[in-house]
Amino acid sequence: MQLRYNYRAYPDATQRRALAQAFGCARVVWNDCLRDRKEAHAA
Repeated sequence: MQLRYNYRAYPDATQRRALAQAFGCARVVWNDCLRDRKEAHAA
């Protein structure tokens, strides 16, 4: 049996900035990897 839990976070302003920066970095890395894979597939 698999259970799933939902949690709600209420970050303060400093934590929101840190999360935004971390997710922004992850987005850039993801997009760079995706572009590299598409270029490799096209080649």
